[in-house]
Amino acid sequence: MVLRTAGSVLGVFLWSVAVVLGQDGWSVTYTPQSICTLKGSTVEMSCSYTYPSGYIVTSTFWFTKNDAEGNPVSLSDDADYKARVTYHKDNKNDCTLRITDLRESDSATYKFRFITDQTGGRFTGSPGVTLSVTGLQVKVTPYSVVSAWKTLTCTTCVLTGNPTYIWYKNGQIVTDNTSPYSVYPDAADSYSCAVKSNEDLHTPAVCVQDQSCNRVTYTDNSICALKGSSVDISCTYSSYHPIKTTFWFRSDKSAPEDLTRDPEYAGRALESLPSILRITDLRESDSAEYKFRFNTQISGWGYSFPGTTLSVTDLQVKVTPDTEGQKTLTCSTTCNLTDNPTYIWYRNGQRLDEPTSLQYSVNNSYSDSYSCAVKSHEDIQAPAVCVVGESCMNVTYTHQSICALKGSTVDISCFYTHPSWHNVTEVSWFSKWKSGVTNDLSQDPEYADRVEYQRQTDKDSTLKITDLRERDSTEYKFRFKTVHAEWGYTFSGTTLSVTGLQVKVTPAAEGQKTLTCITTCTLTDNPTYIWYKNGQHLDESTSPQYKDPVSSNYEDSYSCAVKGHENLHSPAVCVVGESCMNVTYTHQSICALKGSTVDISCFYTHPSWHNVIEVSWFNKWESGVTKDLSLNPEYADRVEYHQQTDKGSTLRITDLRESDSTEYKFRFTTDEARWGYSFPGTTLTVTGSQVEVTPKWRSESKTLSCITTCTLSNPNPIYIWYKNGQNLDESNSPQYKDPVSSNYDDSYSCAVKVHEDLLSPAVCVQGQRCNRVTYTKRRICVLKESTVDISCSYVGYYSTTSSFWFRSDKSTPEDLTTDPGYAGRVEYTGTYRSPSYLRITDLREEDSAEYRFTFKTDNFEWGHSFPGTTLSVTDLQVKVTPGTVTEGSWVILTCSTTCTLTEIPNPTYIWYKNGEELFSDSSPQYHYSVSRGSSDSYSCALRGHDKLSSPEVTVDTSSLSCFRVTYTSRSICSLIPSVDLPCTAIYPTDLQVKVTPDTKTGKRTLTCSTTCTLTDNPTYIWYQNGQSLAWLTSQQHSVWSSETESYSCAVKGHEDLRSPAVCVQGHNRWSVTYTKRRICVLKGSTVNISCSYTHPTCYIEQGSFWFTKKHPVDLRSYPESAGRVEYNRNTENHHTMTITHLTEKDSAEYKFRLITTYDRRFSGLPGVMLTVTDILLEMDPMSVSEGERVTLRCRTQCTIGLNPTYIWYKNGQSLTKPITSYNSLILDPVSSEDAGNYSCAVEGLERILSPEETLTVRCEYMGC
Repeated sequence: MVLRTAGSVLGVFLWSVAVVLGQDGWSVTYTPQSICTLKGSTVEMSCSYTYPSGYIVTSTFWFTKNDAEGNPVSLSDDADYKARVTYHKDNKNDCTLRITDLRESDSATYKFRFITDQTGGRFTGSPGVTLSVTGLQVKVTPYSVVSAWKTLTCTTCVLTGNPTYIWYKNGQIVTDNTSPYSVYPDAADSYSCAVKSNEDLHTPAVCVQDQSCNRVTYTDNSICALKGSSVDISCTYSSYHPIKTTFWFRSDKSAPEDLTRDPEYAGRALESLPSILRITDLRESDSAEYKFRFNTQISGWGYSFPGTTLSVTDLQVKVTPDTEGQKTLTCSTTCNLTDNPTYIWYRNGQRLDEPTSLQYSVNNSYSDSYSCAVKSHEDIQAPAVCVVGESCMNVTYTHQSICALKGSTVDISCFYTHPSWHNVTEVSWFSKWKSGVTNDLSQDPEYADRVEYQRQTDKDSTLKITDLRERDSTEYKFRFKTVHAEWGYTFSGTTLSVTGLQVKVTPAAEGQKTLTCITTCTLTDNPTYIWYKNGQHLDESTSPQYKDPVSSNYEDSYSCAVKGHENLHSPAVCVVGESCMNVTYTHQSICALKGSTVDISCFYTHPSWHNVIEVSWFNKWESGVTKDLSLNPEYADRVEYHQQTDKGSTLRITDLRESDSTEYKFRFTTDEARWGYSFPGTTLTVTGSQVEVTPKWRSESKTLSCITTCTLSNPNPIYIWYKNGQNLDESNSPQYKDPVSSNYDDSYSCAVKVHEDLLSPAVCVQGQRCNRVTYTKRRICVLKESTVDISCSYVGYYSTTSSFWFRSDKSTPEDLTTDPGYAGRVEYTGTYRSPSYLRITDLREEDSAEYRFTFKTDNFEWGHSFPGTTLSVTDLQVKVTPGTVTEGSWVILTCSTTCTLTEIPNPTYIWYKNGEELFSDSSPQYHYSVSRGSSDSYSCALRGHDKLSSPEVTVDTSSLSCFRVTYTSRSICSLIPSVDLPCTAIYPTDLQVKVTPDTKTGKRTLTCSTTCTLTDNPTYIWYQNGQSLAWLTSQQHSVWSSETESYSCAVKGHEDLRSPAVCVQGHNRWSVTYTKRRICVLKGSTVNISCSYTHPTCYIEQGSFWFTKKHPVDLRSYPESAGRVEYNRNTENHHTMTITHLTEKDSAEYKFRLITTYDRRFSGLPGVMLTVTDILLEMDPMSVSEGERVTLRCRTQCTIGLNPTYIWYKNGQSLTKPITSYNSLILDPVSSEDAGNYSCAVEGLERILSPEETLTVRCEYMGC
């Protein structure tokens, strides 16, 4: 006889062999008669039996007790044994019994009984085998009366073969291997013993002295759990010394490793309490021994003390023959499940009420499949098996559970079988049912446009769900029906869990943090994690924990994503505090209609001591350089930036095109840092709408669906339907409410409410000759007084009798040719089946309207409510944007319209000054610098439409204390409601903060004063030490006289025109005052940029440098400017930067930064705008005849200093006393002697010449 536990063999003391002899050859031989074994082990009781010839044995079994009627009860039918006993039948007369996982309650006398086919042919072997089950115990006895030593004895039944004992002290194996074992007691120490090769059957740890020693006691020596379920492994523990750390680990690891940090257990292992380890979503690879360890200042609990052995098993249905026509089904596992489970059986996917045992007898049926589960774990089922054959009713899911990211797409798949003589009539996926009725997901409004069924073969199905939401977390099941049967709705399917990503920040070493990318479930397919720092891609890792601890920096934020799903990143979190660099987008994705307008928004944060110097939106970048959308020609006149708060930004794109579908990102730069360009933003998808008609083939009725290529972002859109151009109905569903008749003459179209002009093309229900109208363009924007062609194509099922165009805003449709408002200005052209054109000439602003086309046949008229083409008529307008209007500063003129011109795709602009054309660039903006004493009128036009110029705008700078803009035509004011532009606007050229003491209150009044009275009651903005005081909007502000802060002010809408900072008392303040705000210099020259500065006397200056917003570092250390930048301190608190060999790349805004003690940094905002320009020569005209006038202009992109003097050269020689006007050389009249090569320069910079231009003079007279 052998005793086995965990694969080992343990010898025990065997009593004598018992041979039970009966009469005439009946006998049972037991080997041995008595057995003593350990609790938790496995035992085998061997026996053999004989009987007289002529008998046939029909039944054999072991038993320990009789039923109420005195009949022996087979152990295999006893609930306490049936999952733990097996009978060996290796040969005919073998009757060996095996019992696993022995319990103390198994101690009993076991007898073998066999029954034959003849009356009275029964025999029971007596007295049987006596089994004693006991545990090990540590017995502690004093060594002697006078000695402090103690003797430890590992007590159990008497074992044979000189067994080796193992002793554990504080959970660690000690070298002594005998029993008894002598120890010198310590109050902290505990001891335990085991027999070698059976370490899992050790004794509980006992204290040798007192009861507060170090010890760990596991609740279970072994646990058997189902694959996919969760398990709690627990223990109790105590320590003599204070505990510092605790953790659980696997014993098969080379070194103990905290399971919560093990990548294999990421998101699955957690300690609900220090003494309880919970592992979720169990896998077969989790089968192992788990141990608990604690550490104190003095020592720790040992690694070698046996823990809890976990065995993970799946369920299988085993089919074995029973009586004729029947089979026995067994729900089997590879280990004995804990807690005597109740079993559940399913037939063809439908739960059966009975039975609840692990075995079940069924009839043979080729159609039927069976599966089993354990109560409370119904989602973990055995694969369904056929009772007979291999093509019964069955559904097998690819995954029992799936964890997917919110916003992603998931595929849930299954395979199914059925008898070959069955025909499938219906397939569907569902997640809800009531009273046996399932709800097809494809018809569920919650999944509208997000669900699709796919199949590769006739025996598989895949449910695809897009744009996953957290509420999609549920169980999804597949169901099919045949003409003979249907698959049940209670059979477990695939459980989907939808999770977002979060960055968890936990303390590491001092001054450092550990980052973990966490989810609420374990993501499928071992994802690769991506990390971002301040919006910039950092690293990739297969571990959800970032590779190294990060510094505790108040500025830094971190975010994580999963590779392949970068757009589904976690929110960025601060390592320390709550005001780090961060951008949070309102939406990760947006789906919008082609032609509509979309708002893409975000919120951003930064440390309070940072100043934002630039914000922009972009969708393209190269080598880290982003391209501002507002400067992208593809988005010209379609992009606006809006800012509701000082920490929010919205990108508005109008007239959306399919080419606009891409990812849009926001970026901001402070004077200390910049948000990265690789952080995912908002993905925009632009879609049109289409009417889908199903089925495609001929049928009496059709189903109409209004489909888009993505799910529209506006919540619960309302769909509008049109039949033959007439408004039919509205619905919350994209599917038209009822099937429609398959008429060859009918067409249908759909639109989304509020976007009726963006409707789908009309489609025929049957054939291609139905009644329909298709407009060439939905929107047209043209210039006032020009001509426009509005066109459409149309088809009538019957012969057309009449057609006309009309305005949609008329109460009844009226033919435009009879409308007095269009008399002499309207013309129709075109024939049936070719485009029909409406031409309107001499356009007026009141012509702005929606125009529709209708036609009639003998028995039909195209509906009047079908949206047509919207015409917008606009004037050109010059909008003036003043900069800092000091002499030499820039003014921007913009030639704008109220809509984007559609008939002139790439317009060329013409600018006029005082009625004369300016030969500058052909862009919609014109820049010029302010000079004293001028009053000029400006207007613009488009090349090819020269006569349709804008009204003139007068810009008056005759007094440099005020800058006045007057619009000649007052109609322009009403045409620019978005900017609230008055007809006359006055801008101050200077702002100052005046400080007035108030001796009574001890305060000082600060007044934001201007050089002239501002119009329109402006809102003021105040700054303290460069930081905006958002709550102050009045012109005056009171402060205490004792304050040491500096203050400046600005006017809302003109924040770039901020006043110099002043201090409340003396110069004890923070301030930077630049000598010049704008400087224009020639390429190749040298420039000096200067400032003066002050700071409170309690701060000591420790350094200073100059920087630009693109390169917020000391310019002397920047490679492109190295060796060309020099700093000079002329006097105390005065600083000058010199840049030599200037290039166009040096054009930027330069700022000075002061660094003092206490790590205070102060920068003057705004800085100095440096523009580096070439010098160019323009000739008008390029070729002239003798006697005509020619003007040569010496041009720069900006004004060089105040009233520069220009020098002219002909053929390399300086001209003396030429006729000049500011920057122009005038030859009037020109002669052949004037022909030659001309160039120009600025006085004082003669070495920097413009490129030469050749003047050619034609001779048109005899003899010249």
